[in-house]
Amino acid sequence: MTSQDLAKAVAGALVAPDQPSSWEQRGDNNLQVGHADALHVYQQFAATQRESLICPVRDDCFHVLVGNVPTGQQQGTLTFTLSQILDLSSTSRELFERYRKLDADSVDELKLFPAIIASENQDYGRASATQFAGVGIITDIRLLRSSACVDYLVWDLIGQNSINGLCDELDLRGNKVYTELDETHWALKERDLVGVLQSVGLPVDKFVANTQKVGHRG
Repeated sequence: MTSQDLAKAVAGALVAPDQPSSWEQRGDNNLQVGHADALHVYQQFAATQRESLICPVRDDCFHVLVGNVPTGQQQGTLTFTLSQILDLSSTSRELFERYRKLDADSVDELKLFPAIIASENQDYGRASATQFAGVGIITDIRLLRSSACVDYLVWDLIGQNSINGLCDELDLRGNKVYTELDETHWALKERDLVGVLQSVGLPVDKFVANTQKVGHRG
């Protein structure tokens, strides 16, 4: 399945109900959230659609994509300048050298890694109560003359301050007054994103339901 096929299928398959419960709020792309620890993006698939949307993923690395992400948006595109792509202040030299060319083979491999997709923290080191970081995948990467466009797909949303609080576990730069989610950039981390989030009880149910682990490169 191509990236365009995936995007079209998802656009027709995702449904975001708008009836809240006592512990979670379900909404569309313009949802407003007061206080919550996690927010799920709900999806309803026909049996054939569910089978076709299972995406292969690896668990040895994950992306950090920070940019202008509308709250609750399930899919979209972020644009990064050349200096923001695999930012060396946040990405190891080894990973940078492995993927910096963004050629066809590199892009295919990068698309196998899970991603955190987030807007910049509202304040230094801290997000607002209505900010949520998405957990999803990259569906396409297009290298331009002076920038790169990264298409993404989100399945689960998690309170962004929960991510800010996992700097050590996720290898995010940060301290009490600053975290990596304060600035627009694209980084790659050698951590098991989903495993870390599950270990602290943060929900990634939709991501797990729509992905399948594949082996690491030797």
